[in-house]
Amino acid sequence: MTLDGIKCKISRKGFFHDFNECFTLSSGRYHNASEYVRDLIRKDQDENANALAFTAAIELGRNSGNDPRNIDEIVKDAKQKAKSQ
Repeated sequence: MTLDGIKCKISRKGFFHDFNECFTLSSGRYHNASEYVRDLIRKDQDENANALAFTAAIELGRNSGNDPRNIDEIVKDAKQKAKSQ
C-alpha cells in the first residue's frame, strides 16, 4: 500500500485478519482486503479534513465579534432577509 508516496506493509493477524477477510468478501463492496483498508484510510482522511474545516469555522465565528442585537432581533432580521430573497 502507498500513502503519499510512502510504502508501508500492514500485517493482519488473528481476529483482525479473520474479520477483514469475512467483511470484505461478504459485503461484496471490496474484492480484497487492500481495497477495504484503502477505503478506511480515505474515509479517515475525509473525516479529519471535515473536522479541521469545522474547527476553522468555529474559530472564524468566535473571532467575528459580538452582535449587539438580542436573539429576537436576530431572528426577525433573518426572517426579513429570507423573505426578500
